[in-house]
Amino acid sequence: MRCYILCFVHHIAISLLVVSKRQVISMSSSYKQKKMKTLATRKKTRKRRIEEGMTFEDDSGRLFQPPSTRDPRWKKPSIETVVSGITKSKGQKKAAKKRRKLVASKDKDKDDAIEVVQQESASSDEEVEELSDEEPVNDALFDLPKTPLRLCTSLDDVVAKAIAKHAEIRRKDGRQKTKVLLLVDARSIFKLMKKKMNIRPEMVKAKSKLGVSSSKKPEMAYKNTGLVKTPLDRFKDVNKPVLTGYKSGKLSSVLAEDLSFYPYTEFKVQHVIFVAKNAASSINLDRNLLRNVELHSFVIDDKSATSVSEDELKALQKAYQVSSA
Repeated sequence: MRCYILCFVHHIAISLLVVSKRQVISMSSSYKQKKMKTLATRKKTRKRRIEEGMTFEDDSGRLFQPPSTRDPRWKKPSIETVVSGITKSKGQKKAAKKRRKLVASKDKDKDDAIEVVQQESASSDEEVEELSDEEPVNDALFDLPKTPLRLCTSLDDVVAKAIAKHAEIRRKDGRQKTKVLLLVDARSIFKLMKKKMNIRPEMVKAKSKLGVSSSKKPEMAYKNTGLVKTPLDRFKDVNKPVLTGYKSGKLSSVLAEDLSFYPYTEFKVQHVIFVAKNAASSINLDRNLLRNVELHSFVIDDKSATSVSEDELKALQKAYQVSSA
């Protein structure tokens, strides 16, 4: 009987040992998978940064810490100066303010004297300019490099080509981080693009940064492409979540109708797909704001009474690389 009990205990001990070993192996394998995934992600990130010229590395290819953009320690105020600034009396603060004003007024007098001399020289330059015959340059439109503009035969054609261009940009953008602005000048184009691209809010379940399901309730939101309602002043509250998502990178594309909507610098837009019903919209577009943006323009030229005239075509050809359908 004793022998049977010992054998039974020994068998249980061996089975427990096997189970624990399996758990250790599975844990180590999952850890290894996570580690390999992290290393692969780092490799991809490094490759992307090298392609974009964002890395700091020596000739051997080793990465090193980029130079700090913060002020050096010697530029920062010491603890003594901070404390003395807090403990100063009212009288001391007033005296310091007076001294600063006095120095500023002296500098202003010097600047005024320089301005008078500059004005005299400028007036003489103006006289010379009046004598010389030169064309008045009142438009910064032609200082910029020419961007492609496609003339399309109909409303459906212009929308199809714009959507195809958007799809092409998205295909090249592997991480879907490139910010694209789809800008239109007419309500009819806006509605058709919304329909063709199937832009509508969907039920989205909120997630935390750790990937754990959040306690927040699911809400309606745009997933990849958002709509900006116009006029902007009237729909501030409606547009706020869309623009916030666009700025943070949750939304990679935005469709807007208002031509006064120029979020290039604020939202760091990289591509603008401009779809116009009238050629005048492209001519009057403030291209000065498009210096650091890739512009793709599409204009309807349906050979009707409202189509592109010869004068408009000449104006477009001066600013754009015009190609017909």
